Amino acid sequence: MKNVLDYIDRLNCSVGVYYKELETQYMFEYNSDKIFPSASTIKVPILLALFNKVLKGEIDLNKRIKIQKDYTVSGAGIVYLLDENNTYTLLDLAKLMIVLSDNTATNIIIDLLGFEYINKYFKEIGLNETILQRKMMDFDRKRLGFDNFTSARDLGLTFYKLCKKEVLNPYYCNLAIEILKEQKLKGGLDRYLGNKYEIAHKTGELNNLEHDCGIVFKDHKTFIVVILTEGEENYILKDVIGNITSKLIKGSDLNEK
Repeated sequence: MKNVLDYIDRLNCSVGVYYKELETQYMFEYNSDKIFPSASTIKVPILLALFNKVLKGEIDLNKRIKIQKDYTVSGAGIVYLLDENNTYTLLDLAKLMIVLSDNTATNIIIDLLGFEYINKYFKEIGLNETILQRKMMDFDRKRLGFDNFTSARDLGLTFYKLCKKEVLNPYYCNLAIEILKEQKLKGGLDRYLGNKYEIAHKTGELNNLEHDCGIVFKDHKTFIVVILTEGEENYILKDVIGNITSKLIKGSDLNEK
């Protein structure tokens, strides 16, 4: 992947990349163990932690939850804009957490599962550099030095295990992938691929930080792509993600390895 390395070498930002072709097992990594603030990408392993509880019979996805207005937080999502008399199933909240990256829905799930359980589950599935230390939009805790972190390798492993059904069971792995396919926040992995590709992914964004990670499907091929970026204006970083993704996947199609 010389063309990818040449492109990265010209950048003025930090980049972490994990790429794997499932059919051939070909891998490409660049700074894949570098730890970044996770932003909303951490919502993917949180989703798996939730489904693990469901699989154990400890939580019911059909349970309905009412959210008090003073509990809601702004930022990504829509729940904070809706009628406080609404009720949501836990599955609704899981979908909102991923599809619209809803911060209120995420915080409800974090409260339900607990930090200790979530971080323990991360370790159980092999995520050694991923940690949840604050809820979404909790900037007071962030100022105290507590943030959420991950690496490209950890997120790559998460999606690889989803694809190979090495976590949960086939039903919940497929459910997670179908929810991720509905992602509405775009402009990263999908930026230059075109409509021949189907993507199940999750974005993450903070000031001067953009991430996108997921599974790219085309015909009989499946690709795990994780690109974490930091240190430039966000519109520049989204373009970096799009360019690297295109070079990796279209390069694979042309056997440019």
